[in-house]
Amino acid sequence: VDAAVMSAVAKADCRQRLEVLRKKMKKRQKGADKAVIKAAVEKLSKAASCATDDGAEFCVVVLEGIEPKALQQVIGRAPADVATLVLAPASDGSVHCVAAVPEGLQKGG
Repeated sequence: VDAAVMSAVAKADCRQRLEVLRKKMKKRQKGADKAVIKAAVEKLSKAASCATDDGAEFCVVVLEGIEPKALQQVIGRAPADVATLVLAPASDGSVHCVAAVPEGLQKGG
């Protein structure tokens, strides 16, 4: 917008419209992120429940298509009765990893 050849009034109007669109996109993205986090928490809870039913003290869950910041929210809602390792492959080939170990399962050493 700044480099375009147009009047200052038209530039100001374009900037204002762009800001409104940016805010709308940000709001929609937050809604989409919440849905992804909710689905990830459900998957984690199901895996932890299965691990508990099998008598395991830990479970490993692989979550596809989740942002690293969202992993913090997902692991924060992990069940407190089982240790959890969450792996999230990234598009660049790396893997994000977060673990939560309840105090009852931690051993002093």
